[in-house]
Amino acid sequence: MDRIYLDPNVVTIDIGRDATPQPAPGVADALGHLADAAFEVVVIADEPPRVLAHLPVEVRAVPGLPDGPAHGSWLITDDPEAWRRLPPGLRTIFVGPKRPPSNRPLARCDVEARDLGAAVVEILTRQAMG
Repeated sequence: MDRIYLDPNVVTIDIGRDATPQPAPGVADALGHLADAAFEVVVIADEPPRVLAHLPVEVRAVPGLPDGPAHGSWLITDDPEAWRRLPPGLRTIFVGPKRPPSNRPLARCDVEARDLGAAVVEILTRQAMG
């Protein structure tokens, strides 16, 4: 089964220093689409964020990325430097604001997306295109 690994900051937002993190906008729909497409959804954390417990999708947690991810697996991250520490074969999507043009080379994530929903559409499109 293909897995989608998620950095916790991609699925939650902090709304204040003392506030409990909340699900990111559209997270339930995005993760639901992945589950419908038979992806296993995994958060890289010791345990899934509590805000995800109320979603209609099972999300499990792993403490880190595997040495050899299954073919077809993705990492959705908000860290533009994540590619530096990835096992071979894992495709990556950087979620965040569009970076300004620069003469410096961009991070080597496979895809950039504005939010989790756009990242999921990208994965599902690539899966459909085979």
